[in-house]
Amino acid sequence: MRRVLLYGFGYSATAVAAAADAVREAGDEPVAWMLHNNRVAAFGPPLVERGIPVVPEIPAAGEVERLGLDAARPELDGQAAEDLRYLADREGRFPHEWARTLFLDRVDAHVHRALVDADPDLVVFSDVPHSVASYLLYRWARTLGLPTALLRYGPTPYHVSYVDRIDAELAGFVGAAATGGPAGEASTRHLAKLTGTYDEAMPSYIRERTGRVAQLRRAARRVGALDPGRTLRSARGTAERNRLRRRYEQRAVPAAELAQLDGPVVAVFLHLQPERTTVPEGGAFAQQWRMVQAIERQVPDGWTVLVREHPSTFRIGARLVRDTDFYDALDALPKVALVPLGVTPFALVDRADWVATVTGTVGFEAVARGGRALLFGNAAASGCPGTVRADRVGVDRSLFAAPAPTGDLDAVTGFLASLDSSPRCWVAPWEPTGDIRGMRASGAPYPPLLRALLADPAIVGGGSST
Repeated sequence: MRRVLLYGFGYSATAVAAAADAVREAGDEPVAWMLHNNRVAAFGPPLVERGIPVVPEIPAAGEVERLGLDAARPELDGQAAEDLRYLADREGRFPHEWARTLFLDRVDAHVHRALVDADPDLVVFSDVPHSVASYLLYRWARTLGLPTALLRYGPTPYHVSYVDRIDAELAGFVGAAATGGPAGEASTRHLAKLTGTYDEAMPSYIRERTGRVAQLRRAARRVGALDPGRTLRSARGTAERNRLRRRYEQRAVPAAELAQLDGPVVAVFLHLQPERTTVPEGGAFAQQWRMVQAIERQVPDGWTVLVREHPSTFRIGARLVRDTDFYDALDALPKVALVPLGVTPFALVDRADWVATVTGTVGFEAVARGGRALLFGNAAASGCPGTVRADRVGVDRSLFAAPAPTGDLDAVTGFLASLDSSPRCWVAPWEPTGDIRGMRASGAPYPPLLRALLADPAIVGGGSST
């Protein structure tokens, strides 16, 4: 019997129960469970009733000091240290570096002690670690030589896989175990949507956040909450985002001018930040200005770099980390033009000679539509025919000087087939919505995936995908 420390899975009571039962049914024992602090009250008591100790991500005030825990952060340098600073900035507003360091040291001591006390044989994450606590937990586990496993979602809303490391490429690790079967129904029908219109293929989270119905739904929630303070803060946040959007659109090239644009184009799609899609999966390109600048410096004369902001940036949700300085810095690059949000992603994808993104699903959409994609991070689509890992090969003029292979529908279907036939991947049944959040809350992926990874020598044997 192995001792398993689990992080996350707090999408619903059903999801938590499914994960706990799967570990025990495999003959192993959950010895500790770390949850985001706002999930502890809902999901902590049922886990404790099952005899599983629950650890919150962030220690309570005075806890570290009262227990005298060691603050011995693992030696992180380079990109790992930068990722940790980004993650800290996501979770708090620090007036200076000293305050940020205190926060990191306290969380680190707390996480380190939780790991030592649990003494696990394996640490399993329900997603790519992308909070301060989960990232430190991952780094400590790797430092101490403990095997890790983390779930990855994508490249379609139906695929959930596991890998052994943050930087493991999905196609390499998951595809290595493929049995060579055909693509399943969800894959073939999703590809059919991607080759159609954007209205048909629009992600469910975008559809739910757009239009008058979505606005009325949000307003009803605020009124129903009967929390004047929250309503006021929400109104202020909405006003701030509306101002930022107006300033972005003022800098953008009118759609009519874009339609008349001559010459080759690189279309860059920005990510909503802060999110795991850029930290930690984006590496150095978590600062997306670096991606745009790297492209702009190397495209030949006559090329245009069109940059489109993620529409969720201008909607209430994650902490706002954009400001006008970011758009000024992009707009100052000579070959760069900002794109109005009214230009649909597929219209831009079909116009572009290259599509560039850090890890966005638009890269997969581009190759599914016969294009080619520059990926600047560990995207789920990495390794799919038609994609190039720009963070690995570098960006220079040779990349744009000669035609590069584009996506081919048969080859892209084969890429999905390798995931569909792999025991390291679980594929949800086809539904038109393809809602990842609903799938996670159902708990359906966790029993088969946890059983598979707990029996996988590459995981439990401490093997590496390198």
